Amino acid sequence: RPPGQVPDPAPPRSGKGRLNFLSSAPLVGIIGSVQAAEALKLLTGVGHSLAGRLQMLDARSMEWTEIRLARNAGCAVCAGLRA
Repeated sequence: RPPGQVPDPAPPRSGKGRLNFLSSAPLVGIIGSVQAAEALKLLTGVGHSLAGRLQMLDARSMEWTEIRLARNAGCAVCAGLRA
């Protein structure tokens, strides 16, 4: 390759252990369903909301994890809200 020539782009990544477009499409439905269920819980007052918590999905292992989040007292939007 002559000096200064731009290298060829890397081939698209695919293969074992990588999510591609087709395998990630169902994830949109999973996350959307969870969000809809959470909205229904808030509207109807049924169950416990995820307020103050962040729920995450590891799509490779299909495992959910959850972490607690503290409210930022300096935030103009959420500081005055009730939990």
